[in-house]
Amino acid sequence: MLAGRRMRRGAAVGAGKENANPDVVPPSPSKADSSGAAADLKKELANATAGRAEMELEYMNLLSSIESEKRAADELLERRTKERDLLKGEVEELEAVVKNLKGRVDGERDDRRMEVERLREEMDRTAALLDEKGGQLRAAQKALKAATENKDGSSASNKETSLLLQQVKGAMSRLDEETARFQKESKELRRQRDEARKKAQYEEEAAAQSRSAVADLEAQMAKKENDIAALQVAVAKSHESSVSQQEAAVLRKQVEAAMKQLDTETTRFQKEKESLRIKMDEADKSSERSRAEVSSLCTQIETKNNAIKELQKSLSMTKESSVSQQEVDVLREQVEGAVRRLDEETAGFQKEKEDLHKQRDYAERSAARSEAEASDLRAQISEKDKKIEDLETALAESNKSSVSLAEAAVLRDQVEDAMKRLDEESIRFQKEKESLCKQRDDAKKSAQKEEAVLAESQSVTADLQARIVVKDREIESLKGTLAKSREYSDALKAETKELSRKLEVESERAEDMSQELEAIHTVRSLSRAPPPNIEQTLERERQHAADREEIDRL
Repeated sequence: MLAGRRMRRGAAVGAGKENANPDVVPPSPSKADSSGAAADLKKELANATAGRAEMELEYMNLLSSIESEKRAADELLERRTKERDLLKGEVEELEAVVKNLKGRVDGERDDRRMEVERLREEMDRTAALLDEKGGQLRAAQKALKAATENKDGSSASNKETSLLLQQVKGAMSRLDEETARFQKESKELRRQRDEARKKAQYEEEAAAQSRSAVADLEAQMAKKENDIAALQVAVAKSHESSVSQQEAAVLRKQVEAAMKQLDTETTRFQKEKESLRIKMDEADKSSERSRAEVSSLCTQIETKNNAIKELQKSLSMTKESSVSQQEVDVLREQVEGAVRRLDEETAGFQKEKEDLHKQRDYAERSAARSEAEASDLRAQISEKDKKIEDLETALAESNKSSVSLAEAAVLRDQVEDAMKRLDEESIRFQKEKESLCKQRDDAKKSAQKEEAVLAESQSVTADLQARIVVKDREIESLKGTLAKSREYSDALKAETKELSRKLEVESERAEDMSQELEAIHTVRSLSRAPPPNIEQTLERERQHAADREEIDRL
């Protein structure tokens, strides 16, 4: 551009020198007009040059800010991409664990279903075989009856009758063999069916069995205490006099009533056991529903990950456009908030899963511990039953024959010792009973905690769904913000193009003004009065050269 100016300036100077012919007299403008025009042109040139420099500086600052924003956006996007990859890996691991657990549960359910189907098929086959053998038996009976009638009504030979009897006996023996084999197969099928039922109900009946065992032990201990009290009364009476047959009958009736009461309590315990099994079935169904909700949550998380990927692609497309600092900060804060919330939700879900596993293990350990303690209590009760039987035997012997005073004293001492030991055992048993009651209360509290945890998991699931809805809204708002940033970038591009065009126009205008200023200087130098002085001419030439250098510098 400077070279073009110098060429045009040289052409103008050459034209001025050609016009310096002494024969041609150019018009002589006034000195005041030429100096005022030159001053105005200089001012305009200085203003245009200052405006151009200012616009160039503003344009360079704008370009540098756009480049810095691009670099910051690239770094932020790269960091968020790495964090998203890590989060995706964790989500995939969680999905793999859930799928493994679901597959294992489905496999066990399929195995049980296949085993039940196989047992049903075997039962159907055995029923069909039994029907077939019954038909054969009825046919043989009909044949025997017909043969008997024919024998009575006709003169069949003894040989044919014996042959028919042999056939009937053979059929009966084969039928007996088939019946024995069917009975064996039926026993085996029943055994397999019972094993399958026990295997299917083992986990369901563990907690109910522990509770029923504790209740049964309490009932047995109450009964034993009543029996001990009755025996104590009977022994005290035996020291005073022999027990009559009527009192023995009353004692027997009391024992029978206690046995009936024990049977009644056993029936009630069976009903409670069945109700607890129904509750366990409902708990299993609720756990299956929770697994289904977890799988649906995993699906929703995958959907949100896809939406976030699409948002990342949209952000990567904005690398090519210029985004202001304020819009980039807003986008950065929104993306970081969404990622932080997703991390908190994933950590909370993992913590809840670990708490559920710990509670299940604790329930299993408490059930095993209560079962062991129940077995110990059964052993102690059996020992006390033996002691009571010994006391009953001693009482019966005392009823059969009279006891001398010495033997009565010895027996009294033995009874007192037995009563002391019985009191000690009663105290110890009462303590064990209190500990068992405490353990039962703890088990109830743990069950209540499990129910509370289940309710909390359901509430957390609802909270997660609400958060997912909020996240959808945030994604929509991010998309709207992205569209606005694109519009702003397009407007900024158009404004930059307009500034560039204005800068070019101002540059051309400044160049034209410099040419006009050179022409004015040339005309003014040629229009001065001859004859020129050599010194003045040299001075003017130096002044013109200085003016040209100043113009070139500007």
